[in-house]
Amino acid sequence: MTEETKISPDGIPFVFGDGKERRLKFTYRSLCRMEREQGIGIEKFQEMLRERVNISDLGKIIWAALTHEDPKLTTDQAEELIQLNRIGELSLAMLEAANASLPQPKKAVAQEPDPMGSRPAVPVVPE
Repeated sequence: MTEETKISPDGIPFVFGDGKERRLKFTYRSLCRMEREQGIGIEKFQEMLRERVNISDLGKIIWAALTHEDPKLTTDQAEELIQLNRIGELSLAMLEAANASLPQPKKAVAQEPDPMGSRPAVPVVPE
């Protein structure tokens, strides 16, 4: 996240090709719609964020990030807002919005060593 960008419950601001500032934000509803209408579930979305988002999926993801402002927005309308010469900036803003919206994976908690070694615990059953 850049120094100027503040995490806001309203989303991450970005000025699109039509000159209008919109806020990228992923909500429960937008993620459900992205899964149902675009075929991108939460696991696939998180994998894309770790690996790489292809250009056709970027439009679908931006659509989902904008539906909190305009529930009737179509994928085609969202794709029309994307400027190719600003795709890198848009991708970074989308990542910031995802990081601000999605739960972060929990870090592994160190566990105490098993005093019995690696043997599984055997339940004691009273006679």
